[in-house]
Amino acid sequence: MLDVTNSDQVKSAVARAHAHFGRLDIIINNAGYALAGAIEESDEADIRAQFETNFFGSLQVIPAVRPLLRQQGNGHILGASSVFAWAAPPYLASIPAPISSERDPSLDLNPNNGLWMHREFLS
Repeated sequence: MLDVTNSDQVKSAVARAHAHFGRLDIIINNAGYALAGAIEESDEADIRAQFETNFFGSLQVIPAVRPLLRQQGNGHILGASSVFAWAAPPYLASIPAPISSERDPSLDLNPNNGLWMHREFLS
């Protein structure tokens, strides 16, 4: 099991996968969960923990794999999100947050250099 809120675990998992397979062609970036209940019923610590997993955990995977994809000259990062990303109440803002961050042009993940970023919405 990988705790994406722990950057050392993320880096270690990427290194182990790369060592095992010799390359990384597709990375599935699908960490996340949803809190249930009204915002006044949700504990602030629980909301912060959700952001640590859904947003920051998802972000940690990208810089861990990007150097390997660049070195290979190709590869895909497939991010999976809930359909709640489009209709989430405010306290579930961590669900769509990775979508916006993946549009960062500084990531240099684009078809022109063989690096791809994808986002799928799962129900």
